[in-house]
Amino acid sequence: QSGAWQSLQPAPSTRSAMDEPMQRTWMLIHMELGDRKLDFYALQDAFSVRLNPIVHVMTRKRLSVAADLLDDSPPRRRGAPSSLRAPPVYVEPKSSPFLYQSGENGGEDEEGGGDDFAEHEDGFGEYDFRHPGTRWESDDEDERGDNEIFSPIATKAGKDLGSILFAGASGAPTCELKAAYRLQLSVRLDEKREALIYDCFEYKGAATAPSDPLPTNRSMRRFQRAMHLGEPRRGSRFGDSSEGESEDEEDPALDEPCEPVRPPEGEAGRVAFHLQGHAGDFLSSRVLRLRVPLASVCGLRLHSPGLAVDNLPPDEARALLVLELDAPPPEAAFAARKVGSPHIGDTEFATVPDWTPGCAAGAATRHYLSGGAEELKRLAENLASLSPRLASMLSSTASPAVRNSLAPPASLAVADA
Repeated sequence: QSGAWQSLQPAPSTRSAMDEPMQRTWMLIHMELGDRKLDFYALQDAFSVRLNPIVHVMTRKRLSVAADLLDDSPPRRRGAPSSLRAPPVYVEPKSSPFLYQSGENGGEDEEGGGDDFAEHEDGFGEYDFRHPGTRWESDDEDERGDNEIFSPIATKAGKDLGSILFAGASGAPTCELKAAYRLQLSVRLDEKREALIYDCFEYKGAATAPSDPLPTNRSMRRFQRAMHLGEPRRGSRFGDSSEGESEDEEDPALDEPCEPVRPPEGEAGRVAFHLQGHAGDFLSSRVLRLRVPLASVCGLRLHSPGLAVDNLPPDEARALLVLELDAPPPEAAFAARKVGSPHIGDTEFATVPDWTPGCAAGAATRHYLSGGAEELKRLAENLASLSPRLASMLSSTASPAVRNSLAPPASLAVADA
């Protein structure tokens, strides 16, 4: 099995309760999602946050939002520039894999390593359902062949990505997507077509505890369908097999807590039921996507006052990676798919209207990626490795032949977008 299976575990506070029901449930989920590590770990982190809401509070406090790094108030240190006017952080081209660390001790697993999203048993690297309009001929993957469903992709940021802020001309409209759990927002690269991809899981569940009422019949039915377990026997509160998928979705009984024939045993059994309901709802939700061709980027700047001014180590600082586009993204840039479904067509990306609140991304020409400095610095290095033009924008020795609309003294303020 891939590294994902090696770290199958709920939140730390429930780890001692992990027994057969939890193991079986995680195994089913992993078998369904296969090597789609981003989907698997996002589902896992979303469940962990539901069981431990304080994790969400601590994460939001640590990563904060873009506005905190665009502060123009007087600096605390004499002679230092304000946060907004801090100098850029420069990087050199470098390609490195995305390593995901899970578990206790500040997010590191027991072995102190991480799961490389590009490492799989089949040896093909990281793949996902392809973006609408792309074809296998442009994958440039001779060993993979003509695969019309999956396409190579490389996750580059998400574990420490706090928010993505979209700003239109003069700062209107604006919209900031904030991650409620790790990997809810991710930045990925389509290296073959030189495109930046933002993937967002729309699912966000309420806090829960083992003692809470069991998941609803609707959630459990979603889990059973996604796991290809079929409909339960007649009379079950999970649904009626004779009615199949045409069953009335408005049936109020579907929103009542399930009443299993065999009640769960102990706290571990109840947590396993909550995990099944959570997985059912997560898998029936969507992944929302925005695709940005790197050719449309006319300005690029890595902004991290903690690194540039206070000399903090990258793992202790926050950063903004700011991109300016020569035009808002086209309609074809927006897509969505189901996370999981018994029907393969539901899990393939399809073009959809702008899914951001107020359709802000469709009018935005400036993107602010906010999060941990270490992760965003690595993303900037990867971008520089793909394009000499972007490398010049991010370099301390920028070429005068390359235009960078965000080069100092250009303002990063949202109102100046």
